[in-house]
Amino acid sequence: MERDGLRLEFAGPPDAMLQDGIADLALEDAVHLRGVLPHSEVHDLLHDSDVLLVVGSQQISEVSMIPAKTFEYIEARRPVLALNCPRSSELGSLLETTRTGTCVETDSGVRDAVLRLYREFSSSGCIALEPNDMEVARFTHVRMARRFDDLARELLAKSTGSTPGNVVGSARRWESR
Repeated sequence: MERDGLRLEFAGPPDAMLQDGIADLALEDAVHLRGVLPHSEVHDLLHDSDVLLVVGSQQISEVSMIPAKTFEYIEARRPVLALNCPRSSELGSLLETTRTGTCVETDSGVRDAVLRLYREFSSSGCIALEPNDMEVARFTHVRMARRFDDLARELLAKSTGSTPGNVVGSARRWESR
């Protein structure tokens, strides 16, 4: 793999460990830290990227945690590479169900996945992705917001004894307190 053929761009708040790792491995020419970006720029960056990276943590493998950005990645319909992510985790299950990405746990798994993606891109100019559109649709921002709204209304109705038709009024009263 040619080093000049690989470019990593990170968007988000500065991370000292990431910055130190880049410096320690002399990767300044290949890794670019964009900082915090407006959502419109993040949207463009997602759609202009060939692969989207989720860097997992110990929490992902120990609990049912899915980083919020994963849903934006899935909606962007770009291949997702999740690092430090067991296939048996909630994130692994989500990527498998939506057919939008791959989870890797080990250094050799990361190496193999990056080489596979790089070779595919080098040979065809793109990385093939055939997402499960019905599953992807379940996780769009609009759909997730509706599900959250429905759940909030249901919980509010149970806690106030209101019927679902009165929940909005109850919520407005609560907001004005």
